[in-house]
Amino acid sequence: MGLAITVGMNSGLTTKISQTFGAQNYRLCGIYYNQARIVLTIAFIPLVVILSNSYHIFRAFNFEVEVAEYAQLFVWYKLPYLYFYSLFDATKRLLQNSGH
Repeated sequence: MGLAITVGMNSGLTTKISQTFGAQNYRLCGIYYNQARIVLTIAFIPLVVILSNSYHIFRAFNFEVEVAEYAQLFVWYKLPYLYFYSLFDATKRLLQNSGH
């Protein structure tokens, strides 16, 4: 869920950077990139709140206690990856759409 949201948010960055790079407005490319990083950081806060309660979410869907505990542990280890991957994805889109 978190990966789909963050990568989906970055998909708009592709269009914006391609258009501004084509117009040779390199400063605006950087502004869009930095805005995306800020929005991703802000959007990550509610994701952490939702995903940190995954134990309760799994229990609400009648998963076994042990499965819900392991899922919660997996989510805790995956949260830093999710944040840094979303920033990496924004950087990747900047470089791909600016001809590098």
